Amino acid sequence: MVKKIPKKPISNSGPLWWIIGGAVAVTLYFNSQFQDPFNSPKMWILMICASWLVGHILNELKISLNSKVFIIFLWLVLLFISANVFAFINTDIKIVGLIGENFRRNGFLTYLSLSIITLAAATFVRSDGIKRLHNLAFFTLLLATTYGQMQINGHDFISWANNYNAIISTLGNPNFASALLAILSVLVYGLVLNTGYVKIYRITAGVLVIISLWTIYLSNSIQGLVAGALGIWIITTIKLNQKRKILGKSSLIIGLTSFLFAIFGILQIGPLQAILYKGSVTVRGYYWNAGIEMLKANLFSGVGIDRYGAYFKEYRDVNYSLKYGFEIMSNNAHNVPIQLFATGGIFVGTFYLAIFIFTLVTSIKLLKESNGTNQIKYGSIFAAWLTYHAQSIISIDNIGLSVWGWILTGSLIGLAIGNNGEVVTKSKPSRNNSINLKQPIISGIVTALALTLIVPLYKSEVNVRKALVVFRPGQSEYSQILKEFSDKVLASNFSDPVYKVQAATYLIDAGYIDYGLNELEKIHKSDPRELPTLEFLAMANKNLGKIDQAIKYRKEIYKYDKWNARNLLSLGNLYKTQGDKENMALVLGQIKSFASNDPIYQTAVADLS
Repeated sequence: MVKKIPKKPISNSGPLWWIIGGAVAVTLYFNSQFQDPFNSPKMWILMICASWLVGHILNELKISLNSKVFIIFLWLVLLFISANVFAFINTDIKIVGLIGENFRRNGFLTYLSLSIITLAAATFVRSDGIKRLHNLAFFTLLLATTYGQMQINGHDFISWANNYNAIISTLGNPNFASALLAILSVLVYGLVLNTGYVKIYRITAGVLVIISLWTIYLSNSIQGLVAGALGIWIITTIKLNQKRKILGKSSLIIGLTSFLFAIFGILQIGPLQAILYKGSVTVRGYYWNAGIEMLKANLFSGVGIDRYGAYFKEYRDVNYSLKYGFEIMSNNAHNVPIQLFATGGIFVGTFYLAIFIFTLVTSIKLLKESNGTNQIKYGSIFAAWLTYHAQSIISIDNIGLSVWGWILTGSLIGLAIGNNGEVVTKSKPSRNNSINLKQPIISGIVTALALTLIVPLYKSEVNVRKALVVFRPGQSEYSQILKEFSDKVLASNFSDPVYKVQAATYLIDAGYIDYGLNELEKIHKSDPRELPTLEFLAMANKNLGKIDQAIKYRKEIYKYDKWNARNLLSLGNLYKTQGDKENMALVLGQIKSFASNDPIYQTAVADLS
């Protein structure tokens, strides 16, 4: 039986700074001197914050286990972590499984860190801690919106090589930027409606929300507008329902109707399709389908943590290659649940959904049992949490977004625990008032272990960036420096495989042809599915006159990318140089079987007939 404690549960200030302050740091920090200026440094900060919080969680665990809600949540998170361990063991390329795909970083370390942070939030976030969450959300939104406005008006202090809309904020992509602004705007909007804050602060927050929504609109990313509108509607409905039940019910009906029309419009159905439909929605259907096919073929382990990109071309629909291009690929399902199912298998995906469902049910109960300003406070957390999950249906689990989603998850559980009065989460001093060393010792050890991983990852980022900076094809005076940096990347077991490919190709272009090709061969043997490596090896061997080798690599590309008519045409032309008419005819037949209506087939007929 759970012991009821009448004393009001209170948040622990120290861990809160690591939880919420860490989210702010993860969101805002980037470094243009890294090869990956956004995701890699965010992952490292996330790991450090999570590592330090381990000691805090264990220090309070005995008290936390007085709560049935916490026990259930703990088990779900531990099962999610265990499923990820199983998926990691079965991931073919361990470094990718550990740190994640290049320019994504959604590997095992990221989800382990997010799991720790959500447990910390469940342990330490209580009603009085929401004020700090609101204040830091306000601060983060202010900076992110200001930076977005600077970017759209041409005043960015960094000259990004950016093919997107100018508003990439601190996340590197307009879709991520708009989703971040939406989540934070919903949190700050809850502050606006909360009469517990001074009026001038609420007015300022309201102005900031309006400017942020305008910035989302300028980003030309529809997902932020739809997700943000959903969250704002939820809080507004709660507020109206407090005033008069009929107003709440009317808002609920109007909102649900509008939301359905919006969904139909996004799917190119109904009167709103001209406003809301974007071609990127259609392409996401292909991404989702490929992810589902990956799960079907690899039900228990998935294709490997964050290995969606390595398997995409094998499982993509043939119509995708014909519609969008034979070489075009994706390294993410653009749907967080499908991505987790596809890459981690049935257990990872199922426990992720179980955490979502448990949090949803617990949150609804929390809102029903609360009233007044508390209901608005809790409602703002719930609405922001749903905003995160709404955008995750059509987006990628960017670290700068996911850290908020997982903190909000844990916060809702913590608020439910506090609302039930089940546990007090502030440690009591010992009788002799001695200093408690358990927490800093555990936190220090785990953080030190994290740093042993972060340091080599940092060095790899810096070295590949330096190699790129000094890379000058044909200029021998830079070749020795280039080789020095490239060697460091190639020698490190913690280097991203993509960075190793880049380093090897730099060496080849700088004149170290045999050395670079040998390194590419090693990379290929360690990861036979790395299609850019195969493509480069095929082209290099053709240029060196090694036709048999080039043919071998083209055939390996076909093994993992059978709908690539350009690769088949290149293979056919290699056979042509050998006068192999039989294989030329076979290749032509393969191209005809799926691309007979594509212009490339006519080119193939002219070249191979």
